[in-house]
Amino acid sequence: MICISLKGSHYEIGVQHGRTFRDVIHCAIRQVCRFFGPKRRPGPRAVQDRADALKADYPQLLEEMTGIADGAEIPLEDVLILNLGPWSSCCTNIAFYDSDEGPILGHTNDDKPGGHFDAMFSVEISGGQRFLYVGSAGTLGSGAGVNGAGLAVSHANARPQSAEDKRQALNMNLYSRTLLEGCGDATEAERFLTDRTFRSGGDNIIVMDSQGHGFVAEKYPPLVDFRPVDKGALYCTNRTLAPRTRQMMDQDNYEQGAKETIGLVNRERYLVRVIEENQGRFTRELMERTLRSTEEGSKICNAYTNWAAILVPRRTELLLADRFPCHNEFRRYVVER
Repeated sequence: MICISLKGSHYEIGVQHGRTFRDVIHCAIRQVCRFFGPKRRPGPRAVQDRADALKADYPQLLEEMTGIADGAEIPLEDVLILNLGPWSSCCTNIAFYDSDEGPILGHTNDDKPGGHFDAMFSVEISGGQRFLYVGSAGTLGSGAGVNGAGLAVSHANARPQSAEDKRQALNMNLYSRTLLEGCGDATEAERFLTDRTFRSGGDNIIVMDSQGHGFVAEKYPPLVDFRPVDKGALYCTNRTLAPRTRQMMDQDNYEQGAKETIGLVNRERYLVRVIEENQGRFTRELMERTLRSTEEGSKICNAYTNWAAILVPRRTELLLADRFPCHNEFRRYVVER
């Protein structure tokens, strides 16, 4: 996986991003946008509406996308479609408190369309936040990341077919990136998520800060339901667990016909067992073993997994294992203060 450093204004960062990954972005647009079914492929009016929403609510993101377009020498509309589209990310996330390292958050990213365009970004915005995140060439969205204030964020898609609030411009990848850029702790992140509705429903986002405060937020417009730390640990997968969210989404009935439910339940049982068997002795080594697990039925990490990340908020570190195709060693990156 390529790691690049980006510094400057949002537009300048976008230009650097676009120039560095020009050929990859051209390929990503051709590959990823094939997965937009005819009914979901946005027309010119829909793209313009999303651009207008970005300009009104998140102008810095539109500036960065404009920079990517200029740097990669492609129309802005292509970058908007790539960023605002229905990315589905089948992920597992687990967080707990290590007596030596402090709070840590682990994220393993299963295969998804366009996963081979993933990259590691080190970002320093002029007059703003510094952060590390794993995303895809041509997009601003974060799969997992940590910032210089000590906030770690990652997320999972909890329901492939879910409602959308089309008035909103951001998908969860972009919300994760916005949290990294704008929030310093879990309290600020919770306030940010509470005060906003979401474009896509049925997603999970997991947050942990340098003090060990954290939560899983499960979203279904306009509801946001928070699950706090329990038994010293948190986890979230591709499945909605909070009672209010399940009821509003009619998740019980949905799962009766969802083939992947058995695998998700097995995955969650594995995570619960890890938590219960290791209370009081959580370690980073345990996190690495958990993320590398190939236990039958749990599918925590398998042959199709692109990458895994361990986020250490107190040290503002991101340890990344690039698994495309088969590397398992965690390499260390640190947010420069």
